Amino acid sequence: MKASDIITDALQSRGVLQKEFAELVGQLPKTLNKKLSTNKMTAQELVDYANELGYEIALIDRQGNERLTIRRRGIGPRVRRMVDGVTYDTQKSDALCHTDVENGWYMELYRDADGRFFVVHYSFWADTDAFITRCPNEEAEAMYSRYAEDNSPAVDF
Repeated sequence: MKASDIITDALQSRGVLQKEFAELVGQLPKTLNKKLSTNKMTAQELVDYANELGYEIALIDRQGNERLTIRRRGIGPRVRRMVDGVTYDTQKSDALCHTDVENGWYMELYRDADGRFFVVHYSFWADTDAFITRCPNEEAEAMYSRYAEDNSPAVDF
């Protein structure tokens, strides 16, 4: 089975036309059609498309004992830093949303496996490293409501 088969079956199951779905995910219909007909989509696109259609992609071990949840990757490079004795790592956390670039900076909101929210501050300025700040739940919720895209996962704050 191909990734495009999964999405095609999901579209049929939901009664959604490719053209409607393309508009829903912000693509031209011919772009989505080409991705499906040539089976040229990233794993993240498969996860995002399935999510948009109300499905979840999960890996379950053959004994059925463990379910591996697929993390949502951010747009920025990996950052791993300790803040107040806690190590935050974007590779081990779920990216929830990101701001637009403004004055050479943008921020990306993450939630780690323990449910803590943190923000990575990225810069395009020379010799400026990304840094992490803890993010209170209220601030995380405000940032998420402002910047999350339509296909972003539901988040409990």
